[in-house]
Amino acid sequence: MKLSIIVPTHERPDALRACLESIYVAMDSSPGFDYEIIVSDDGTRTRAQSMLGADFPLVKWIAGPRRGPAANRNAGAARASGEVIIFLDDDCLPTPGLLSAYANAFTNPALLAAEGRIRADRPHMRMDEEAPVNEHGDCFWSCNIALRREFFLTIGGFDERFPSAAMEDVELRERIKRFGTTILFVPEALVIHPLRRTGGWKALRTRAHGHGVYALIPGCHLPPPSYLSAIWATLRVLRRRFLPRFIELRGRGALRASLSILLPLLSTYEMKKALRASKSQKP
Repeated sequence: MKLSIIVPTHERPDALRACLESIYVAMDSSPGFDYEIIVSDDGTRTRAQSMLGADFPLVKWIAGPRRGPAANRNAGAARASGEVIIFLDDDCLPTPGLLSAYANAFTNPALLAAEGRIRADRPHMRMDEEAPVNEHGDCFWSCNIALRREFFLTIGGFDERFPSAAMEDVELRERIKRFGTTILFVPEALVIHPLRRTGGWKALRTRAHGHGVYALIPGCHLPPPSYLSAIWATLRVLRRRFLPRFIELRGRGALRASLSILLPLLSTYEMKKALRASKSQKP
């Protein structure tokens, strides 16, 4: 079996280097399989091509389309030749057993899609740090997933209407489910995701905009946008997440982290705006 490892990147050369070094270790720990690594590079100010040629000769570099991470992942998959494609983000660190865990899982010919475990690299020290976490499955976060290549292409890959890293993996997950496909959780396929500071107002608006794009897709599972529901969701976030973490971390980074409380309201605004624009364009 041949595995194609797709790593989309965008101007994070140091993180990409650490990711590729971890992939090399995982390949050495999992003999008996055929591998290829494809880095799809969306960078404009920095390019990973020269670094890869000098230090990672096994890696195939391609220029990304510069239309967002969904299109960048699709570009890598289009160049893949493996039976199974594994998507890893450039700021993640796959553990040595990740490749063998996925390879062993896909020896089942009926398996079409799988997701691995995701953990942060350390406990939170501040409230304004974040990392995706997947301990039990049913997330399908795109920093650690695997699919049979033919199935991925058949269902259309990632939806390139998503211009940024927000909701494009959720949409793909729901589309896979509508095909009647079960996504297998492979806990041994573990990546470590370093905690990073939250992106502030701009990142929050980007996430909310992803909800607006998602609301226009037929079959999306979001309820109709309602400001009343958003207010209740905001109060739940405040009570269940923000206040306990404020106490635990003694308020460190609380000012920046408090922006996240506004996400339900901003998402509702973006969904309503997108739906209004869609209706106005209909004849």
